[in-house]
Amino acid sequence: MAGAARAQTIPHVTGTFKTPEGKTPAQAGLKQITTVNAVAVYGSVDFQPIDATSGKPTRILCGGVTFLPLPVRVWIKGDGTIIDGAGAAGTDLVPTAGCLPAGAVYRATIQLAGTADGRIAAMNWVEQKAVPSQTTADWGTL
Repeated sequence: MAGAARAQTIPHVTGTFKTPEGKTPAQAGLKQITTVNAVAVYGSVDFQPIDATSGKPTRILCGGVTFLPLPVRVWIKGDGTIIDGAGAAGTDLVPTAGCLPAGAVYRATIQLAGTADGRIAAMNWVEQKAVPSQTTADWGTL
């Protein structure tokens, strides 16, 4: 438990999500799925802490604090960047690197809308990454 005994920094995670062609949702002409705090959004990302071995949601013990395995939803703007429910850039996630259980990661389930004319189908994919204990982190470079 030595790794979880010291205080951890809760990182502010940012990210940009694009279509397989490398286009932002606006450039690709994707459908708007909703508005979040007056901002048009074209998709969502659900971050869920999981045990990488079992694939099941897991609590995280970090800095002497136990964090419940609650999912965090963010939204994808027209430029591909993520915002939280208040419309602010990025979101805060509990670090998994250096915390317990060893091997805990975040599963990101990404969903982007398709185009209204069906030219581009809705896209869904999943990524898993460890989140370090640092002030900021870009999901794309983790």
